[in-house]
Amino acid sequence: TASLERLLTPAQLRGADAQRVHELIIEFGDRMTTWAMPEPAWVLSRATLDTVLLDEARRAGAEVHQPAIVRDVSYDADHASVTLDDGSVLRASVVLHADGKGRFDPARDTPNRAGVVGRKVQLRVPPGGPDLSGIRMRSCDGAYVGSVGVECGLVTVALVARSSLVARFKGAGDDAADAMLAHLWPGYDPAWRETAWLSCGVAGSRYIRPGHVR
Repeated sequence: TASLERLLTPAQLRGADAQRVHELIIEFGDRMTTWAMPEPAWVLSRATLDTVLLDEARRAGAEVHQPAIVRDVSYDADHASVTLDDGSVLRASVVLHADGKGRFDPARDTPNRAGVVGRKVQLRVPPGGPDLSGIRMRSCDGAYVGSVGVECGLVTVALVARSSLVARFKGAGDDAADAMLAHLWPGYDPAWRETAWLSCGVAGSRYIRPGHVR
């Protein structure tokens, strides 16, 4: 929270409709345990956070090229040259390769953990629906599901499931993922789904000792 508020003021966060959470809730079957958090935390979606931070960078004087595709980076003694897809060349003193693929990482790609899959979706629960306030973690057989209410009445849901469980719900992508979530969380209604499901591997690098190249 302190790190975020050094970049964005509480007024800016409220302007983006960021929510405050005060509780962590663990669910298993029909049992539930609630803890008060040591201090409230801000929550909002990654898409909104990225947009607000980019706007703040522009106001601070950053020159933003978006959308843009980087085709090449070359290095000289005193600068780097970044060639974009349109042929233009940017001169920079520092280049951060943050493509999410680890192509330029000397430690090589982050390994994915075998046998598990990550999935994410956003929901819009109608008035009168279940209370999804706070940060909620649901422990299930072969999976766990997390949810948190974000801006504009949306709820972000993320889960990690064993590949064997995912294989039980084969079929059309979104429908199969809806069926799996309904199995894990009987209170789920697929009509709440606001976005398509996203899937990814789950990082499995384990503990990295200090001094490691990563």
